[in-house]
Amino acid sequence: MLTIEENLDSTIRAPQRHKEELVKFVHRPVFRHVLFNGSNPMSRPFSTNVATLSAVVGSLDIQKDPYVHSLRSQLARAMKGSADYHRIDQKLSKVIQKEDSFTHKGLRDFARTADAICQDLGVWAADWYVWEVIQHAKRAANPFNNIISTWKNSEKAYLLKIIESIVVSPVSYYPDDIVEECSGKVTALIETLLAEKLDAEAENEAYSALVFVQRRDTVLALAELLRSHPFTMDQFRFGCLLGTSDSSYRHSFLDITRFMLKDSHQDTLDDFKIGLKSVIISTAVAEEGIDIQACGSVIRWDLPPNMASWAQSRGRARKKRSTYTMMFERGGQDRQNVLKWQELERQMVALYNDPLRDLVVNKFQDPGWDKDDEVLEFRVPSTAYKALYDAGLLNEQLLPITSLVEPHLEEEVKEMLKDVEQRAGFANVSLQVDPWKPQDTQQSTCCISCQIYLPKNEGPILYQPGQPPIPTYLKYLHSVELSDERIEQARTYTKMLFWSLNGSRMVWDNDDFAYLFLPLNIDNDDLWKSRRKWLSQHNKSTGASNADEYFANAQKFGEAFSYPTDLTLVRNGFQFAKGYRFVRWRYDSLNEEEELELRKYYSRFEELEITYPLLVVEPLPARSNFLVPIPPSKHKESDLAAKVVKSIFLLPSLSAITLLSNAESQYAFLLPSILRSLTCSMTVSSLCNTLFAATPLNNVSPSLLLTAVTTPVSGERTNYQRLETLGDCVLKYIAGIQIMAEYPLWHEGYLTKRKDHAVSNVRLAKENIKRGLYRWIIRDRMLGKKWKPNYITTDLKIVEVKKNERYTLHSEGVNGIKRQKKEQELSTKVLADVVESLIGAAYLHGGFDLGYECAKFFDLGLKWEPIPTRIQTLLSHIKHGDEYPSQLSDVERILGYIFQRKQLLIEALTHASYEHDSHNTPSYERLEFLGDSVLDIVVTDILYHAPGKNYSPGHIHLRRSSVVNGHFLSYICLSLSTITDATMPGLNDAGMITLLPETHDIRLWQCLLHSSPRVLEDQRNTAVRFKHLKDDIHDALASGGIFPWADLIRLQAPKFFSDMVESLIGAVFLDSAGNIDTVRSVIAKIGILPILERIIKDDVDVLHPVSRLSMWASRHDKKLGYRFEKEKGKVTCVVMVDGKEECRCTEVYHGRASQEEVKFMAAELAIKIFHLRDVDVNYTLLKKRAPRRREKTIAETGTNAAV
Repeated sequence: MLTIEENLDSTIRAPQRHKEELVKFVHRPVFRHVLFNGSNPMSRPFSTNVATLSAVVGSLDIQKDPYVHSLRSQLARAMKGSADYHRIDQKLSKVIQKEDSFTHKGLRDFARTADAICQDLGVWAADWYVWEVIQHAKRAANPFNNIISTWKNSEKAYLLKIIESIVVSPVSYYPDDIVEECSGKVTALIETLLAEKLDAEAENEAYSALVFVQRRDTVLALAELLRSHPFTMDQFRFGCLLGTSDSSYRHSFLDITRFMLKDSHQDTLDDFKIGLKSVIISTAVAEEGIDIQACGSVIRWDLPPNMASWAQSRGRARKKRSTYTMMFERGGQDRQNVLKWQELERQMVALYNDPLRDLVVNKFQDPGWDKDDEVLEFRVPSTAYKALYDAGLLNEQLLPITSLVEPHLEEEVKEMLKDVEQRAGFANVSLQVDPWKPQDTQQSTCCISCQIYLPKNEGPILYQPGQPPIPTYLKYLHSVELSDERIEQARTYTKMLFWSLNGSRMVWDNDDFAYLFLPLNIDNDDLWKSRRKWLSQHNKSTGASNADEYFANAQKFGEAFSYPTDLTLVRNGFQFAKGYRFVRWRYDSLNEEEELELRKYYSRFEELEITYPLLVVEPLPARSNFLVPIPPSKHKESDLAAKVVKSIFLLPSLSAITLLSNAESQYAFLLPSILRSLTCSMTVSSLCNTLFAATPLNNVSPSLLLTAVTTPVSGERTNYQRLETLGDCVLKYIAGIQIMAEYPLWHEGYLTKRKDHAVSNVRLAKENIKRGLYRWIIRDRMLGKKWKPNYITTDLKIVEVKKNERYTLHSEGVNGIKRQKKEQELSTKVLADVVESLIGAAYLHGGFDLGYECAKFFDLGLKWEPIPTRIQTLLSHIKHGDEYPSQLSDVERILGYIFQRKQLLIEALTHASYEHDSHNTPSYERLEFLGDSVLDIVVTDILYHAPGKNYSPGHIHLRRSSVVNGHFLSYICLSLSTITDATMPGLNDAGMITLLPETHDIRLWQCLLHSSPRVLEDQRNTAVRFKHLKDDIHDALASGGIFPWADLIRLQAPKFFSDMVESLIGAVFLDSAGNIDTVRSVIAKIGILPILERIIKDDVDVLHPVSRLSMWASRHDKKLGYRFEKEKGKVTCVVMVDGKEECRCTEVYHGRASQEEVKFMAAELAIKIFHLRDVDVNYTLLKKRAPRRREKTIAETGTNAAV
């Protein structure tokens, strides 16, 4: 060391300041040694392949070598006595004497190496080595092969003839053969590896090791032996490192061993870094000068030749609790060298740790220089910084909050830093508006005289079972005065229609309906008029109740009118008994079975007299809401045809005929559905004429508005769910632009927090209530069997009472009927969803401009300016530079977009760690915030409009998540590249200098501007994992039926990969002045949209395995849990269902990313066990909970109740 100091004109000294802290990060390995028995000279191991090789090599005749023939030819052509003649003659003599031709020397080296491997590793390794080298030599010696270009064709032919005469056999991979034919040294190495692995696993660490070997051929043979040995083949993953000289002028037979490596030098290192290989067998190349991670164990198979090699190889064992093991032959003298090196190192350590040693004074040093003057002390108040960070006053980079830079925003920042307010479950709001109620009770015209707007006068389409859809039309004619005699006529007719089917839920004396109906040809229906006149006279004579005004006793009616066959509805009694559809009269006697069934039907009558004719009837269709299309049946047509409606027999004396014609019966059945549709349309008209009257929202299509305010619970054909999903993305996109432009100094964390406050469900619900929008939310459900008409002068409500539930009624109404309370609870989630759905409807109708106006209408606590204005504000903050990094053009080629403002692209590529920026460019975080919402809206818009799909919100979310999640975007980032020309001058095969064509593959992730060693390491490791997984991911995305969640998660890509993609999208958006079409083309160019289109086209299964398992558990009321166990350097995930272990998966632990990976694997295994990907087990079914038994309800009207 003193010599080194003298040469360097310096003093080597260990730092004294902070020495204790520095020592914490220095882990000296534990020195160990292993003794093995060397080979016995008296009983050398015998290898058949080595013996055969040696025999053939020993019989070679140098005179037959083509090189000798070539020299003899040259000598014959040379002039005797000349310098060339003497030079060639000497060369020929030397070759013959030493037998030093390419072929003979190479084969002798081959035989010596094989024998050395046999003695060092054992018979199996030697046999394998001879077999493999000969097979590679045959391929290399083929005259049509150019594996090694420096071999001459004559040499190849001569060599091929020789090796063809060497009869060798391939090795046996039978475990017992391998174990028996190993040397004692190999056995000792295997025992050492297994013991070291157990020690590492006992500390819950993954095991990694470097084994240093002197000869490259031994590296190859030892690696193959360990890969095949039964004790190590399943315990370790082996790799090889050799010298990497690629000189085309090397001329040695054993150069062919370079082609025996299965993996390249860099691939092996990369796999070792990420844990795909756990043990590397290496020559001295791994001692220094290459980038390789610290190992837990270093083993010297061959002892180091000098102290430098000893110290450098030991330095690879830098992990905590690492070991450095040397293998010594029993009885050998090599240990003395190691002891000498250890003593020399001890002396060196003592010298550079001696604080009393004088420094070497530099002759150029200022004599007045005082070393203490150079000591600078800087104390960081870490406790204070931690307190500020915990209080939320510092960001992730420990920078102060923005209010210190912008004092006028201090209060706003404090509000923003608060947690988003938690949403209450329900809010008390008034009832839904009734558009049939007159706004002015003194008006002289009836409410129905008000015009109802319907596009093209088209009413709802009605869907009846077994019939084609029925279109309806509504045409406004004129107003009707209250004095018109047709009013009373229409009131009577309307009452007849409603009472005939819904009388049980009506009050006879109340006929002040909100709507009246009258057919155009009412005066032409003399037949049914006469029948109803007969019934009226009969009821007066018998004193019948008004409730039976339109129900005639079937027997008396039949006797009076000769049993007519144009009847429609029959009830099995009076007082609104169960209704049936009339089929015919039966005059024939019943058979024994039919009579038994009839008596069973009337079992309440002990002595039943059967009189003829009987009524033959069928049950009425259960369907009563005809606005919703009939879902396609899953049954076969043959099964439907075989299903016959069973007829029922009724006694006329105990039955009632409803005196309605066939047309009137159809009106009675269909009118509630028509009125329901009109009610919804009028509700939207009311919304437009009041709340939206003076706003641009008044121009939105009524059909879109109707969908936007219709809740799922209403049971209508369409509801707001899809619009809400779209509107949510539109709102976040618009709000993000507003916030980003309003706060130019805020980082991504602040922007996200501010946006979360603005678009939270709590905020949206409050804005809904503030404007009274809830009054127009259609949330009541039409139940045909509980339907009743609207009245003008009463608020009569039918109340459902569940068991053990009390319902409060108050306020006297008409005829003593009490009115229901004018208030109800409404979910705040519904209130928020309607706001978002209205934004979605506005966007569909008028694009982002109208979407902006809708968002602005609800305020949300933001300062609003048009989107183009906000974009110009953002662009105005961009600084223009003169010099730009060279990789900008590469990125532009990758994106297929040329930036007008290069500084935006620089910002999109700048990591927060970047230190070499003369323009103080901010990091990509703000652009990533913008790009995230831009990507979301582009993808959501495509999914919303996917032809023929009509995706539900859940399916939109699933497919959107598959292409905007961090794992997928990281894959996109890793896969993007461009080819650049790298042609350089060089030597061609003829040894002439020429331009050699070459290209470089520039990856997008390599263009990230950063100054972080950690980022660099993460980039390299992720790129290695990508190389192994990219083909599987590509194949799954291109043609697979299941989205490759597993392989994407196994990439374990850090967040900055996906951030790059989003920030670049944000940069393109701003540079194009907010042109979504331009952004869409870039998203398509980088590959996101083509994959999304295939997901849509081929219905790729994109449901995440963890989500699939959770939905299954929820549907079946199972308690699902995941338990993690870490031991022996591995992490295990156990899937628990109802406290019982169902399955487990184990992987090597590499941090949180590998924990996520093993959780995914366990979920996949559980899915296979539970057969959750079987036929008919899809997302929709998984979402549905198992049906539960419903409680009966009571319809209450006044004092009468019916179950």
